Amino acid sequence: MLKKIFLSLTLFLFVTSCGFTPLYSVNEINDANFEILSYEGDREINLSLISKLKSNSNPKGKTYKVNIITSYQKKALTNNLAGEPEEYQLQSNVQFAILRDNSEIKLYINEKFVMNNFSDDFEERNYETNIKKNMTNLIYNKFLMQIKKLK
Repeated sequence: MLKKIFLSLTLFLFVTSCGFTPLYSVNEINDANFEILSYEGDREINLSLISKLKSNSNPKGKTYKVNIITSYQKKALTNNLAGEPEEYQLQSNVQFAILRDNSEIKLYINEKFVMNNFSDDFEERNYETNIKKNMTNLIYNKFLMQIKKLK
């Protein structure tokens, strides 16, 4: 009994004290200040990206000036015999132009998703909005990973 308690206590202390954190698991950069110079394109994607970047900014960190250009497309992929779309491809393209230390770095991030057509238009719009938010989160995470690589 005493051995089990000692072993579990030792294992617990060893595991919690090692300080291991995966490199890309943290979606925040603590030493970066993002300053949005301009943005154009899809309004929803832009506002979501800007709010995420501003909430992650640290005024004392290294300043990155960012220009954002977004586009969003919904294309019909397949049609049924009546000519009505059965599947759509949702595509978000984002171009980040990062100004840092008198140099400009351009990042292009593209996300695609195939969505089935719904019989109810309200449900389809809600589902498309959720997919758009998820795509924006993926774009934001990819952007942060690219910023981490720049350091």
